Amino acid sequence: MSNEIVFINGKSRCGCVMEFSDGGGEYSDVHRITLCEQHQVSDISQSHESRKFDQAKLINKFYERYPLDTFKSDSERAEALGYYMAGAELQRCGEFIVYEDANCDE
Repeated sequence: MSNEIVFINGKSRCGCVMEFSDGGGEYSDVHRITLCEQHQVSDISQSHESRKFDQAKLINKFYERYPLDTFKSDSERAEALGYYMAGAELQRCGEFIVYEDANCDE
């Protein structure tokens, strides 16, 4: 599947359709794209992709900012890392990610 869709006179070979409105001279030009089945992305995979982030990279950033000698104990370091990761998760996703745990009794 190509990342590019070419429209000629509002239509494409794949079936995507583009509608154009000049806004009646009062608004900006508006292009509405209706994607064909081939180019549609499921809501689940789109949601997952938007929430992905590299945890190892974040942990490395944490240790760049806060060297080991910054903390009095391992438990203090672990707590700070937990807060750091939670903050990154909130900043990236706007809410906490709910991880599915098959072994959870709650």
